[in-house]
Amino acid sequence: VPFSRWDVDAITCADPTLSDEMKMRMMWGGFVHDLDKFDPSFFKISPAEASAMDPQQRLLLEYSHLAFVDAGYDKASLQARNVGVFVGIASNDASEIMMASNSSSVYAANGTSHSTAAGRFSFVYGMQGPCAAYDTACSSALVALHAAVRGLQHGDCELGLVAGVNAML
Repeated sequence: VPFSRWDVDAITCADPTLSDEMKMRMMWGGFVHDLDKFDPSFFKISPAEASAMDPQQRLLLEYSHLAFVDAGYDKASLQARNVGVFVGIASNDASEIMMASNSSSVYAANGTSHSTAAGRFSFVYGMQGPCAAYDTACSSALVALHAAVRGLQHGDCELGLVAGVNAML
């Protein structure tokens, strides 16, 4: 666990009721390094708007872009195409943090909305297909994948992007 997240030793020493198993569990986790790093200008997003965005939206933009680049697509080749975006996203820690800190802005509603998280990539790339966010807790990404497959099978879209994100802040 990065020290910036929590001091495992201090927490475990301060609570004598913690079992050895619980202490061991508190020492490990999966962490995204530099979660706060983002280049909003690359996606034509203002710094003010980017500061109000849930980190999950930033991750979706960055990794969706990389997925399309890896698949051989660029922005011009996706413009006005019937490309579906299906996103599994469940956590809303960012909105809770913003409310608790009273750091609201005019961008806060869009910055923490799951539907906006799914729609940002479609908007930035000018894609015209179905776009949806799925919040089914642990199965969100799987449900998004299922919806994408069904969309492709039924001709709702010619290409589909499926992404899943869950950042517990």
